[in-house]
Amino acid sequence: MNANQQTLDKIKEYINNNYNPSHCGYTELRSEGNGNDIFNDGCSCGKSWELYLIANIIGMRLEAPEESDDEY
Repeated sequence: MNANQQTLDKIKEYINNNYNPSHCGYTELRSEGNGNDIFNDGCSCGKSWELYLIANIIGMRLEAPEESDDEY
């Protein structure tokens, strides 16, 4: 296995271990009343969306991200 394939395999493993489709639907309403959690929710949401997008670029098939039904 060449270095490029090893790198791609590590990226896929990281995505599989860290992508959480439910985190993609986090909004500020989820953390309402719990200000300490807003930052963590935002980071988790952003991270999962980025991993989903990267997975699409490299041809991985993942469970679709959940999207919030919250209305603003």
